[in-house]
Formats: sequence, C-alpha cells, structure tokens
Amino acid sequence: ARALVFVDHADTHVVPAVVLRSVSGTLDIPCAVTAVPAASQEFDDELGHLRAYLVQARAVPAGRYRFHADHRAGQHRSGIVRPIPQDTDHPLKFLLASCFYARTGAGGRYGQMIASTYAADAHMRLLMGDNLYFDVPIKARWHIIGPLLVPPSRDMIGAYRRYFLGSDGYSDGLSDMASVTTYDDHELWNNAPETGHIGLGFQIRTFRRHYRRAGVDAIDFFQQPLNPPSDPRMGRSFRWDESPLVRMFVLDVRAERTRLQNGAGIFANPDALEDLERWAEDLDRPGVLVLGQPLWIKPGGESDRIPPNYIEQYGRCLLY
Repeated sequence: ARALVFVDHADTHVVPAVVLRSVSGTLDIPCAVTAVPAASQEFDDELGHLRAYLVQARAVPAGRYRFHADHRAGQHRSGIVRPIPQDTDHPLKFLLASCFYARTGAGGRYGQMIASTYAADAHMRLLMGDNLYFDVPIKARWHIIGPLLVPPSRDMIGAYRRYFLGSDGYSDGLSDMASVTTYDDHELWNNAPETGHIGLGFQIRTFRRHYRRAGVDAIDFFQQPLNPPSDPRMGRSFRWDESPLVRMFVLDVRAERTRLQNGAGIFANPDALEDLERWAEDLDRPGVLVLGQPLWIKPGGESDRIPPNYIEQYGRCLLY
C-alpha cells in the first residue's frame, strides 16, 4: 500500500507518523515514511512550508484499512485502502479517471462518485492524465515576459495547491482511493511541447522551456511518487505487476515528448518503449497498456498532436 502525505506547516523538519490501520481497529501496520525531494532549489523555494512524504506499508493482509497520519499540523486519515488480491479467485476492480477541470461544483461531484457504492469495492484508480488543468483559464500574464513576473514554479505549485490540496471535494476524492498516475498535456499546457494556442509567450522556445521544467518538476513532486519504482532510464513509465490476474504497463507519452518537425519526433522515452516491447513478449497473463492519449485514432492536426502523428514509435506500439 502506498500513499502521499502533504504537510503545510512551519515545522517542516517534523516527519509525520503514519500507520495503516484496519477499519476494525485491531491491526496497525507500521509505514515507512520518506520525504519527497524537490527537483531544484527554485522549486523548493517556491514550495515554502509545503512538504510531501511517500508512505509505504508492505505485506498487508487482505482486509480494509485506512492510513492514519499524526503531525503537529493535525491528525488525518485516508479513505478505505483495499490490498490487491493475491489469488485468482477474487476479482480485481479499478477505476479510470482523467480530464478533471475544476469548474464550479465539479470537485463535489467527483468526491461523491468516489464515495458511491459503485466505487466502494474498487482496489485502485488509474489517473489517466489531465489530472488538473494548469493552463485553464488562460492567464493574462502569459505574454512574452510572463516568467519574469511570476516564476513558472510558483504558477505550477499554485495550481496543484488548488486542485490537489483544495477544499472543493476533488482533494477528498483523491485521498479516498489508492491511485497510480500518468500525464497529458494540461499538466503542462495545451498540446505541449508544441507552441500551443494559449498565449504569445508559448511561441518562444525559452518560455516553453521554463514552463516545461516547472511542469515536470511538479509532476515529480505531486504525482509520480504514487507509482511503483522503475528503472530511472524509463523516465516516468512503469510496470505494474501487483496482481496475479493482470499485468499493466503505463507508458508516459507526454513528459518527454519532443516537438514534431518534418514528421520526426518522439512521444515516449525510447528506453521505456524498448521495455514495453520486452514486457509484451514476456507476458504470462493478460496485459493492459495504459497511455494518457488514445492509441486507436487518426493522426491529429497541428493543435492536437497524438501518438499516430509519430509514425516510427506509433508503429512499434501496434506490433503487439
């Protein structure tokens, strides 16, 4: 079992104490708590007192649990945690979620859905990308000197605070179920890494580089730690092998994408794509490939690049 605990308090040196407690209260499982590092000093400076901790409990027996965190900032508990069944007699149920835009009331509806009887017996959730809309609504300061007015890291952290740590119901929905994640363009900007259509500044290479760095740093702090560890060469792609019923390969098709020029470019980390091919060849049970964009679709236009636009890598995905 794995979770992220966020602490926003002046006592940044105090590590929260966390246990995974059975709903009946009869079993407490100690958790390893590890601080999530910021990718750069600039990003760390903009975090202020906000800290993230990766919490892990191993060898969890079947049952229903909650994470309980105790810190000077207060006591908190998660939603229900249900370990992945380790036999083939019990079904595995997971939810797919993507494209959450925080318009009025949306967070409350999201939280209600996660708390519904339909979702009550789900073991996990796949956050499929666009897990927040950093670039909507369009900000007036996204002109040529935008990064000089507000550091991109501050912009990104502010968006994650509103979505992931806010009080509109979305943050409650995120904490109510175990998740793994992948990403799409709105964690960066529309149609990233292309020039986009949201501000003059994004026509400028240096501007895009600043925002891309800040967006990837934010992904690595707020989302990526939830995923199983993988070979660093694979970037943010990973294998999920925690069930005897199915294997999953989650392929990041956005964070390392290059611009498409004269038909050339990549949508995925080349090492991750090679590992996907090995994974497909070695499957000993049904396999599920997870991407943050559609795979079975016609190529997109200049305003919406998708995997079929990248002919060489797309063809390799179709071989299996």
